[in-house]
Amino acid sequence: ASSARGFTRVCIWGGFGAMFVTLIVSADNLQLIRWPRWAVSLGDSSYSMYLIQPYVWLISAMAGVMSGAGPWIAAPMFITSTIIGGVIISRHVEMPLMRWAQRRLTEPLQRRLSAQ
Repeated sequence: ASSARGFTRVCIWGGFGAMFVTLIVSADNLQLIRWPRWAVSLGDSSYSMYLIQPYVWLISAMAGVMSGAGPWIAAPMFITSTIIGGVIISRHVEMPLMRWAQRRLTEPLQRRLSAQ
């Protein structure tokens, strides 16, 4: 648990991660890659997936213990439930809330601009 070793690990993996994200974002911005619809949907749902992970993990772990199969049930259940739950929550909660917030923020601005 050396702080120097931890710093080195963060620099190596953090640097690799930052370069990978930059590469993918640059390829997307330059339209070098045509992403399949399912990949775009997963990307759009990624924040919802991130938010529900603790709850899904708790349920999956309990299911693994209760079934007696342990991680052989819990791990696939966690992955599958996180993806499905994230997509559902994104489409039915996150996106409608974002559209509502955008309308609430842009309508007063549009009224002021049209009044001038």
